[in-house]
Amino acid sequence: QNGRLVGFLSLMQSRSALVLDLMRYERTAPDGTMHLALTHAITEARVQGLRHLSLAALPIERDTFPGRHLARIGGAAGLSQFKHAFAPHWRPLYLAAPSRVALAIAALEISREIRRKPRRNRALPQVKHASNAFAPEADPWQHPPM
Repeated sequence: QNGRLVGFLSLMQSRSALVLDLMRYERTAPDGTMHLALTHAITEARVQGLRHLSLAALPIERDTFPGRHLARIGGAAGLSQFKHAFAPHWRPLYLAAPSRVALAIAALEISREIRRKPRRNRALPQVKHASNAFAPEADPWQHPPM
């Protein structure tokens, strides 16, 4: 935005897929910034001939009894809503532990890491060369005056 980086995402690539790894954006980023970045990544995956782009796991299945309660604690609702916007094909993943207590502790640790705020609240670096493959020259979030 005006030559300034307001968000980014990183992807890991395997032989047949891209996997969403990390997403970060500033509070001042225009609405839709991350949707635009991920839509571009999906398009690029197709261009590269990759058959899959994984949005990675959601930490808690919200349609289960513990999931409904832990989702409120863990702050995963926004991430879940974001990923659901892309109409993905979901596959279950499982968390295993040697006891129910260990399982509960592991689930709480995952939840804590997801909602943990960054250690420093630093601005994203300035982009010296603001051109990139998917951002249009005009600011799509600016509306003409009425």
